[in-house]
Amino acid sequence: MSYNFERLFAVIREAASANDSFADRMLRVVDECASQQPHPDWQLFRELSYDGDRSRLSPWLSRAFGQGWSHAECKGIWFGLVQVERDGEVVADMYASAGSLFEPESIEWAYEVHRNGGAAYLASPVLAAIYRLAVVSQEVVHPK
Repeated sequence: MSYNFERLFAVIREAASANDSFADRMLRVVDECASQQPHPDWQLFRELSYDGDRSRLSPWLSRAFGQGWSHAECKGIWFGLVQVERDGEVVADMYASAGSLFEPESIEWAYEVHRNGGAAYLASPVLAAIYRLAVVSQEVVHPK
């Protein structure tokens, strides 16, 4: 069974524009994933503290885009998920970057974006926890 991505993206759009708590919005997405692909691990994702990352978002975006970019130069903004090493541990994180190009019909412009050094990374405890649950636990269960 594969995901119904159209439905999942609709739930993500609805959650992103909702007015309830950040955690409640994230849990709607987790619940949709769980309904489409049932697995006991979804309960582990329900137990994460999503509101902890909410307070990081505004300062992070200010650091990532507040220095070195004028509004005239910034035509495209790219958010990416990446694996990084932090304190000797590989974890997932999110980065923000900007570019002087944007092409709505193509993704090629994203190859020319620039990260604003270390300021571009969120340093998300939630993404690190998700990585540990999803990847590291699978390596223990299914060693390479």
